Amino acid sequence: MAKPKKVTDLGPLPVREDEIPCLLPPDELENVPFKIVVPTKGRWDRVWVKEMIPEDSYVLLCEPQEVDQYREHNPNTEIVAHPKEVWPYQRKVQWALEKFDSILLLDDDVFECMHLEHGGKDPACKLGPEDTLAWFQRTANETKASGAYLFGFGDADVRNYDPHSPFRRAGWVAASSLGIIGGSKLNFHPDVWVAADYWISLLNAYEHRACWMDWRICPNAKPTFKSEGGVSGTRTIELEKADYEILKRYFGETITKKEATMRAKLTHEWQKRFVIPFSRF
Repeated sequence: MAKPKKVTDLGPLPVREDEIPCLLPPDELENVPFKIVVPTKGRWDRVWVKEMIPEDSYVLLCEPQEVDQYREHNPNTEIVAHPKEVWPYQRKVQWALEKFDSILLLDDDVFECMHLEHGGKDPACKLGPEDTLAWFQRTANETKASGAYLFGFGDADVRNYDPHSPFRRAGWVAASSLGIIGGSKLNFHPDVWVAADYWISLLNAYEHRACWMDWRICPNAKPTFKSEGGVSGTRTIELEKADYEILKRYFGETITKKEATMRAKLTHEWQKRFVIPFSRF
């Protein structure tokens, strides 16, 4: 039986220009083609996502009557008009999923991507547009390689990041940056208005069990209830309640009401909590 090679027999590690050795060599995963789709409404002059990634790297998905305004204010971005009857949000993104197959949905008010692998008192680390785009591509590649279909990223609060568990394979993926690899059994419920991300995360847990979340980075969005336009025009407490009841009817005890904590107060009584019925892995 051949003697196993020692680590020192594997040859020198690649070295960056500053001569600090890389922790890991670059991966050789095949790039997964996907479309970055930004659903938007009434915000042609406030597409904040252009501050996070290059303007030509995504498409703006808007209503037919708003195409001219979006083109005027976003000349470097592809504008895609969905059919007029495809409304509200959950039907828009379902249309996009059927059209593009593999997608990464980003809210139009996502404006920066933070890297969370630093100490609590270290300066915040903000990724540049090209680095953010490359990280999105790598995450899509890893998702497919892992056998998952749904992917997402971390929490805006660095205190929730666990450096010993940078990847999560189960749980809730926020709609503000939610990806789906083609070939899944996932679809958006036409009657779930403002909790589409809870629906798709719960359905994914049921159909595919695992997802892929890279908690090392987090695309940050503007506060939900403070931005005009977009889904904020239809987000009401009544709809939050109706969505909760639909989710409860389909998924039972997996969805519960969220409780306030010392660090996280409730903004309304129908906030939801995803309780995964199996352990993370």
